[in-house]
Order: sequence, then structure tokens, then C-alpha cells
Amino acid sequence: MILVNAIISGLILAIPAWMIFRRAGLQPAMGLLVFIPVLGPLLALLLLAFMDWPATEGGGGHGG
Repeated sequence: MILVNAIISGLILAIPAWMIFRRAGLQPAMGLLVFIPVLGPLLALLLLAFMDWPATEGGGGHGG
């Protein structure tokens, strides 16, 4: 039962992360980082926060 809960919880985090990375123009498989215990979700958030997003380069982005 614990394994089933872990898989469901992982999918609840991994699917949105996959979609966010894809929409940002990054490699969607980076969303699988959330499966790494403790540091994975933190690493995924740091990558999203500090990487340049190819999808926003060349116009349509905010700020300057």
C-alpha cells in the first residue's frame, strides 16, 4: 500500500512538472526529477527559476 501511495504521489507531481518544462521550452523529461527523494522537487524548482526559458526568448516575454 505504501508503494502505491508513493507512485500516485509521484505522478501527481511528475505530470504537471513534465507539462511545465515542456511549455517553458525545456526538455520535458527534466520533470522526472521530482522522483528523486527530497532534493528532486527542489532541484526542479531551481532549474525553472534560474534557467533561461527558450519559449520566452525572442519576444512575448515580460520585462527586459
